[in-house]
Parts: sequence; C-alpha cells; structure tokens
Amino acid sequence: MAWCSHLLLLFFIIATIDAAVASAPNWVEVVGRNKAMNKYGRIAVDQHNQQSSGQANTNGILIFCKTISAWEQNFTSYQSYSLGVAVRLQQAEKLITYLVAVNVYHNNEVEKVVLQLFEVADLNIPKNLQCEP
Repeated sequence: MAWCSHLLLLFFIIATIDAAVASAPNWVEVVGRNKAMNKYGRIAVDQHNQQSSGQANTNGILIFCKTISAWEQNFTSYQSYSLGVAVRLQQAEKLITYLVAVNVYHNNEVEKVVLQLFEVADLNIPKNLQCEP
C-alpha cells in the first residue's frame, strides 16, 4: 500500500504545480524557464513590475527579432539554455521594456529569438522593431 500513498503524493504535487503555472502571469512563466538570467533580464523584469504594477497586457503578442549579432559574444556555454535580456523601445516619449527569451543550442547559434511584448501603455507596435544589447 506504500505505492498508493506515493502515487497520491505525486498527483498532489502535479496538481499544485499546474495550478501555480496556470495562475502565473506570462512573464513569470518566461522568467522561470530561464536557466541563465543576466542582469539585463533581471532589470527588464524589475522595470516591468514597477511600470505596470502587475497589470501588464499578457495576451501573448509575439515579435520576432533577427538583429541578434550583438548578443552572440555573450554566449559562453555550449549547452542548451535560455538567456533573458532587456530590449528597449523609445516611442511616444515613453520607455517600454520587453523581456526576451533567447534559445541557444549546442552549436552556440541562436535558433530563435522571441520577444514577448509587455505593454506599459497602449502604443502601436512598430513593424521595424530593432533589438539592442
């Protein structure tokens, strides 16, 4: 019967994790997946928290940015990991902070850079968005 109690405990743990993930905002979920978070990623989250007061627009708007060459020099690990960096966009005299999840693989090349937008104000998204280190 010991296996039964272990099984019940396992189900309880899984249910708890599922509930926590479901209730978390998108940016918390993204940050939790980052195994290597540099200071820019931390700043991005902190600025987002201060500016939005927990009321960010987390509708999952995705923007793909390909100007990533400036970041490649910071990649020192040959193992797969995610790196959070901050991308800033100056528009309408307001600084908007984005959180970037960069997927890096064993060949040290970036396969995909996903910018998940956290709008602090209702501003239009420019089509020529550029990344900066």
